[in-house]
Amino acid sequence: SPAGGSGATGGDAPADALAGALADVPAAPRPAVAGRQVSPALTPRAWMGVGALWLVLAVFWTNQMVLYTASARPNDDYSWVELARLQVATSAIWLALSPVVFALARRFRMDADNWLQLLPLHAAFGLAAGLLHTGVMQLSGLSRLPVLSPANMNPITGDFFVYLGLLAWSHAREFASWYRMRELEGARLSARIAESRFQALRAQLRPQFLLATLELLAELVHRDVPRAERLIARLADTLRLTLESGRDATATIGQELDLLQACVETHRIGIRGGVRLVTDVPPSALSLPIPSRLLCTMADDLLAADTLNPAEPLTVRVEVERAADVTRIRLRGEAEWGGRATGSHAWWRAKSVAEAAVADAGALVSVAFPDRATAVLLIADGDSAFHVDDDALPASAVA
Repeated sequence: SPAGGSGATGGDAPADALAGALADVPAAPRPAVAGRQVSPALTPRAWMGVGALWLVLAVFWTNQMVLYTASARPNDDYSWVELARLQVATSAIWLALSPVVFALARRFRMDADNWLQLLPLHAAFGLAAGLLHTGVMQLSGLSRLPVLSPANMNPITGDFFVYLGLLAWSHAREFASWYRMRELEGARLSARIAESRFQALRAQLRPQFLLATLELLAELVHRDVPRAERLIARLADTLRLTLESGRDATATIGQELDLLQACVETHRIGIRGGVRLVTDVPPSALSLPIPSRLLCTMADDLLAADTLNPAEPLTVRVEVERAADVTRIRLRGEAEWGGRATGSHAWWRAKSVAEAAVADAGALVSVAFPDRATAVLLIADGDSAFHVDDDALPASAVA
């Protein structure tokens, strides 16, 4: 058929994931050359448009010839019907030549690398189209002039530029299709990058936490063997659950809480002795699905807060409730410092890892910060997508 042409927390895991995603995404195709077709084939409706264009040109050329003859040779006897038949025949010949021109444009597609070699070839094709047009007109009896007559210079020149116009339209159509494909590939690449960033967040531990824990273990094996054994056991649980959760895109709230408990216990036995986890989760909510490792990533942002003194007691409080088709998870950090208990600490930071994790998890997850120490996750079911403003949160989420 004829056609015109056509935010991770550290380490190398994010870079590896991004590199893998980029390697899997196919590059946008270059414009077609040497017969390779990129743009879609012309539809019957498009061919009807091409035929209508040639009909309009026949009417235009007829009017042009009538006006020219009437003004240049007013005393000559002429018939506008004969002039119209001549121009309609010209349009019909070019309508028949159009598929041939489009095929030549597709077969000898010009681009930045070969246009100097192919331009003379297309110039020859344009000249041949003009000679073919005048030859058909002579054979059909519509023209009495020899094909190579000097009087045919003007029609042949016009045919040459008609060929170039069709050639340019074919190239423009292909390049438009090429750029649409590039936009589509760009959108796919953006989605893959966001997915890889979230996969990296799910599959990794904070390097600072892991290195500090290993350094502490190196000291404890010489002075506190029982504590070192407990720390090794909890660190192994944390690593095992992290690897298990990294294999799937979603996990249940129960699985996420198990991972969070192991992570908090590892901190408590290791580098942050005053931390504890308090949960308020109804049994019916334990089987609800949420993005894998999202909750642990956000809690890890609290445990990594630079402004918190590791010696201060810290409570990580998690509350879960269900409203319609939305799972609401309230995450709060409660610290004691300066002689005051149950105070709130501004541990949610602008542009934090937690916010990046929520952004990369997809449109079904939204986060709001009712106060400086609290984050509220809203996770929708099915195809529901939303964005949340702090002022729009219900009182139960903020209280």
